[in-house]
Amino acid sequence: MSSNEIIYKNAVVDYNVRLHTLSSPLTVSMILSHQCQMNCCFCSQGGAKQETMELALARRIMEELKENGVGQIGFTGGEPLLYPNFEEIILYGAKLGFAMSLITNGLLLDKYTKSSVFDHLKVIGVSLHGKEETHDKITGLQGSYRVVKENLFRFREKYPANKLSLNFTYCNLNDAPDELESVIALAEKLNASVNVARINEKGLSQNKDFSSDINAMLKHIDNYRRNDVPIHVINCIPHCVVNEEFRYLVHGCSAGISFCAIDSDGKVKLCPTADFMLGDLTTTSFMDVWNSPRMNEFRNLGWLPLKCKVCKEILKCFGACKIDGDVGKWPSFQDSLARKYLDDEWKMLASKRLLLKTNSVRSEGDSYIFMCEPLRFCSEEAVNIVTKMDGTMTGNDIIRLFSNDDYEKERIKEFILALNADKMIYTV
Repeated sequence: MSSNEIIYKNAVVDYNVRLHTLSSPLTVSMILSHQCQMNCCFCSQGGAKQETMELALARRIMEELKENGVGQIGFTGGEPLLYPNFEEIILYGAKLGFAMSLITNGLLLDKYTKSSVFDHLKVIGVSLHGKEETHDKITGLQGSYRVVKENLFRFREKYPANKLSLNFTYCNLNDAPDELESVIALAEKLNASVNVARINEKGLSQNKDFSSDINAMLKHIDNYRRNDVPIHVINCIPHCVVNEEFRYLVHGCSAGISFCAIDSDGKVKLCPTADFMLGDLTTTSFMDVWNSPRMNEFRNLGWLPLKCKVCKEILKCFGACKIDGDVGKWPSFQDSLARKYLDDEWKMLASKRLLLKTNSVRSEGDSYIFMCEPLRFCSEEAVNIVTKMDGTMTGNDIIRLFSNDDYEKERIKEFILALNADKMIYTV
């Protein structure tokens, strides 16, 4: 162990987990087309090239996925029902034996309910973001709510047994309780479930403030769940930002573990929302991409902040969303909600004088143990830093004392945040 390396980890249970992936994913999302009739103000795909997957490429990819044990394909976009070969590709997927699902804006549902294509789709998810006025404002398409609603009832009439969900993206434009209530009321008439998603800072929502109170959202969902309403959170939320009573509602992300996505040009991504590529199926086999060094780098989670590595919730959270924010720094800590939480916490610690709660440290081989609860292994450099936490120096003072290097400053900040999470320090 290097004496100048900051090490701080659980002395009893090692939460520095590595994601153990499957030999091949269970599910793959295929983006058939980035074209869309709507212009949702927070669209994660906003700004994407209006590409459409070539039919021959789509068929070859599906054959390769089948050969490698993938059992489920989810078709998404853009708007997948704009794909000119949609019916053909669904019939081909059925021939290969895939379980298939679809996420759509619903505007073209009526066109395809006149065919038998939906006989081969197990799950249909339709985006609906509130009451009529709100939905039309968010989608940028006047009258879209009315068309989608009419199409939903036609769909349900022809397919009474198909699993149907209404997908609601929660943001500051539709966080009034009656917006979600209206979607739930419609879902009840359609015998459908409701899926609620948080905003991810991607596409059109990046660098814009569409954020809303996550715990308020979860409180609404909790109330509905207690009244047996079939409602779920469908994308990952970091556990550190969630009140303990609502943590049963949230989950980590399986992207890169049991799930990934393939873009319309054949590039492999962690998920449909990601805008960085892991490999190209026009030149490389899917399994070579899935087992590539870059994917292994992602799965070792070494790029997570120290606070995440020592958090017991890491076993459920996995560091939450991996594709938010500045992907040029990937792999690095990305989740926008968690980053804001840590930034707000650091603003407080940076200007407050810090006092360590314990001064009992025991040598243990080539490392040390903080005699506290929980017990923590630490390096000599970590001990050197905490000895300065005597109530006279702020977080910023400590960083200036130990480093002028940006990388090292970030490591020291992460260490102080981890100590604070463990309730190891007072602020004075």
